[in-house]
Amino acid sequence: GAGNEENAYNYSMILLRVSFFCGILVGLFVLLFSPLILSLMGISKSIYPLTKQIVKSEVFIIVVKSLSLQLLVGILRAGGDVIWTIFMDLVPLWCVAIPITYFTGLQLGWPIYIVYLLSCSDEVIKIWPCIRRLKSKKVRKEWSEGGKMEIKVIGAGCKECDTLYQNVKEAVKELGKDAKIEKVEELIEIV
Repeated sequence: GAGNEENAYNYSMILLRVSFFCGILVGLFVLLFSPLILSLMGISKSIYPLTKQIVKSEVFIIVVKSLSLQLLVGILRAGGDVIWTIFMDLVPLWCVAIPITYFTGLQLGWPIYIVYLLSCSDEVIKIWPCIRRLKSKKVRKEWSEGGKMEIKVIGAGCKECDTLYQNVKEAVKELGKDAKIEKVEELIEIV
């Protein structure tokens, strides 16, 4: 962002578009060359139709993952929105994808290619909240402010901890960075 909220947002949207088109290209490559690759792998004729269906599911998943990964890791997490992205990674996975995979695969006995597709349902679910988060003023404000670096030196207050704290302060000063450096010694704060 370097102090320019709109610039950071525009670059993130460009990254998102590039990621989406790369996902489509990789998906098409996988789809077009899968017959050749599967034949080179020696897939037996009895499971070839099933394998082909799984590959088709994977093509869709590649495109969706290109969006969700770019949003979560490439834009939001890299922009400092770490805690929110951790929850966005875990909640849809454990509350939707894993239960639906278990239920459709083991309880309903659905075909493997459908169960595999549903096992990645969390990736689809993540996209909309991530786009909303990207467009929100909160995350964009954090980018433009440049997010002052915060460093916590955690330890019990021993000589090594004091030395580390001093070394961190000197390193930050030498690099010419603006950072808030905090020494955390209280066990309750550490835990």
